[in-house]
Amino acid sequence: MFTDHGSRSGWLQEYVGIAGRRKLCRPALLAYDMRIDLHIGGFTIALDEPDNHPVVDWPVPLYEAYLTSEADSPDLWFAVSIIHPLPVLPTGELLFDAEHGQWRLFKAGSEYLFESLDPMTLLPRCRAILDRDFSVGQVWLCGQATTEGRAWNPLDLLNPLIDMCLLTRLTRAGGLLLHAAGVVSDDGVWVFTGDSGAGKSTLSGWCKTQGMAVLNDERIIMKRKDDRLVVWGTPWVGTGGVSMNQCGPLARLHCIRHGNNGHSMRGLRSAEASQLILRQCTVPHWDPDGLEGMLSLLDILVTEADCVDLAFEHDPKVVDYLRLSSATPFALIP
Repeated sequence: MFTDHGSRSGWLQEYVGIAGRRKLCRPALLAYDMRIDLHIGGFTIALDEPDNHPVVDWPVPLYEAYLTSEADSPDLWFAVSIIHPLPVLPTGELLFDAEHGQWRLFKAGSEYLFESLDPMTLLPRCRAILDRDFSVGQVWLCGQATTEGRAWNPLDLLNPLIDMCLLTRLTRAGGLLLHAAGVVSDDGVWVFTGDSGAGKSTLSGWCKTQGMAVLNDERIIMKRKDDRLVVWGTPWVGTGGVSMNQCGPLARLHCIRHGNNGHSMRGLRSAEASQLILRQCTVPHWDPDGLEGMLSLLDILVTEADCVDLAFEHDPKVVDYLRLSSATPFALIP
């Protein structure tokens, strides 16, 4: 939820995260002037900015369904400081360099230092110190000069900083982020995964036309909950622009491709399914624990779930073909 508390109660935390100083830790929750709370994939995320700088281009439609009321103990918490120039912080070992320096992650003692660049100027736009769990961060953001003072856009933090931290937390908890569409069928969530252009948005669009709910047409989160695999919608959409902040149990996962002679479906052996699905997973290359958690869920997915190869012609009747295997109706999990 996007809230303005009106009166400042003071900065919650002084940065003391470099090795040899006091450990970065989650503060007691006090009132902040500006706070944005999100709920994505079962995780609560809080951005706290104490100085009430103007916020621009927010909220955006894609995130509106993911705004939520303030959580007393958010899973991920970030204290945001709008400042120019950014503080110069010592770095340790380089752990990951994405897109030729667009963002980088370093070790910083027992913690981590994150830095991202402005894509237009290629100058540093954001720096952050993150705790070892990727759950708490002190963030410095350049923002932009306006007539009302220095303003900031939350999207500059959500991508890539918050996305990176969320992916790390998700995979460490045994979940995964999959390049896939999720559609609510009568017997659970159908997942369609495949390379770009394979037809995820097309299939989900045909399903939507027939009255089926679409959790997302590009990226879904999958986790294990109460001994079953659960699929969450995310705000990261494809060409269909469809997103729902809900989840449901996995019914079947389809590795999709274009066919020429009608529609066909066949079961996949675990090894074949694992290879196809792994190609579509967003991998936390910087975090061995996250990689282990992601691969653990992938193993459960290909051994316990119904994973199939789906070849389909460009024909909306493929939805009827898919419905032939429908079973007992289910309810979305709020």
